[in-house]
Amino acid sequence: PMVMRDISFWQKPESYYSEILSVIQQLKLPELVSIELSDRYTDKEQNRVSLTMSLKLQGADRTLTQAEINDLLTKVSGALTSTGHSLR
Repeated sequence: PMVMRDISFWQKPESYYSEILSVIQQLKLPELVSIELSDRYTDKEQNRVSLTMSLKLQGADRTLTQAEINDLLTKVSGALTSTGHSLR
């Protein structure tokens, strides 16, 4: 079965959604079926933007374990933070 998880982070200033999507896609995670932008919030007081992305995860031939799901989310969040974004 497919598993959906959301990840929210503060977007690095002057970056574009396409760049963020590319960072995640470059991980080439076979279990990552799709990525969708599910929310965008602008904090005008601090002049920053928060994005929430919905990740659909699925194993090709079996159900993913919670440990595997956590590992995939760690890889995605690590890729985002290494490129200047910060998790919420």
